[in-house]
Amino acid sequence: MRYVCDPGRFFISDPRQDADTRSRLGGEELTLEQLELFPTDAAALEEDLGDFRIKVGRTSSKRIRPSMLRLRQCVEVATLQIVLDAFESGGDASVRIHRKLTPFKCGIVCLSDNPALMPELRDLAKHLCNVLRKANLPVLDCSKRNGGRSLAKQLHHLDSIAVPYCLLLRDQCLQNGLFQLRSRDTTLSEMMHISDLPQYLLKIVTS
Repeated sequence: MRYVCDPGRFFISDPRQDADTRSRLGGEELTLEQLELFPTDAAALEEDLGDFRIKVGRTSSKRIRPSMLRLRQCVEVATLQIVLDAFESGGDASVRIHRKLTPFKCGIVCLSDNPALMPELRDLAKHLCNVLRKANLPVLDCSKRNGGRSLAKQLHHLDSIAVPYCLLLRDQCLQNGLFQLRSRDTTLSEMMHISDLPQYLLKIVTS
């Protein structure tokens, strides 16, 4: 539930009985995880635990047989559910993967009104890539791949491949060090200074 875009499609069955983690997708329900609690007098404990006992408290000599919780999971099915959730939540050919699971945490886009400044912006983008990668933040440098595409098309491309954040470098960034940080989920941008990287980005990505 913590790593999907729509946690509401996942639910836990009645915990008073053996609990199952289930998901609703496309009108169907699928069991992803099963939790089974064995009481202390269960026959299964005789086979699995034998005469195993644990001490009650630090000073007491009393020993009791512990209860046992059995967990059954299918990693392949759980992974498939996350992928399907990402595609179904995205719409319009976008993929919505949780920011902690995405292969790239942010992309860098350069936009200049003066073609003569573009080489400097690309050098700055390369420098920021190195800084962020040293902080273990995978970055996709789009500064040399835009091919004259509009900003909207570049942002749409980053959204479609599940990049959660975008650093937008403009001409004024070369003078004052300010750039825009755009969130894929909210589509809102905030102004930041280069000196705040990578600490701020690390904070929001890992939160």
